[in-house]
Amino acid sequence: MGKNKDRKKKGAAVQKTATKAKKKTEKELQKQIEQLGEEQIEQLITKHVGKDTAIEAVIIGEPTVTPPSRRANVSLTEHPLKDELILFGGEFFDGRTTILFNDLYIYDIKKQTWKRIQTPQPPP
Repeated sequence: MGKNKDRKKKGAAVQKTATKAKKKTEKELQKQIEQLGEEQIEQLITKHVGKDTAIEAVIIGEPTVTPPSRRANVSLTEHPLKDELILFGGEFFDGRTTILFNDLYIYDIKKQTWKRIQTPQPPP
């Protein structure tokens, strides 16, 4: 009977020492990170939460918008899952001035309609 109690105590002591060692190494790592000037992941997440909410607030305009004006050098991409074409940007030169576009349109192929996507923060 006495031997089992001793084994349990030794096992608990070993486990306790292991957890202490783990905590100590975590603290040392944290100090090294702070000395390098890197921010903690929690702080980075809280900084970018506001940016993500702004990105999620997408306002889709009228479902039947007039087609985009004529332009060159656009980025036209097909949607990988839907029957849609995505048109971004472009430029127009009338002989005197160049107009650069920074807007996003989606063309629904089945319905043959255009949608203009507007966000609170403009695309880069």
